[in-house]
Amino acid sequence: MSSVDDAATGRASTNDADLTGARTTPRSSSSRVSPATKPSAPRLLLTKREAAHALGMSVRHFERHVQTALRCVHSGSLTLYLVRDLERWAHDEATFGGRAAQGVR
Repeated sequence: MSSVDDAATGRASTNDADLTGARTTPRSSSSRVSPATKPSAPRLLLTKREAAHALGMSVRHFERHVQTALRCVHSGSLTLYLVRDLERWAHDEATFGGRAAQGVR
């Protein structure tokens, strides 16, 4: 039966998705891997925004106080920072007792 016949009988055998060309049958879950179960390689390099976020600071603070102490990897127009260098920087900057222990006010 065609969609014209369905319109005449008042029954709808086609849905709006059929008319737009969208898939009407759901994909089986075995045909794709969900992001939660997809194995991912550990990140070795981060963008400036990701590096700042990983350290818990703004990009501006990262640029002013951290970026100059880190090595970077240039790849085309990307500038990337090594995760281990971020960890090293945080380790080197860590103190016991906070800023008061350093005599900074």
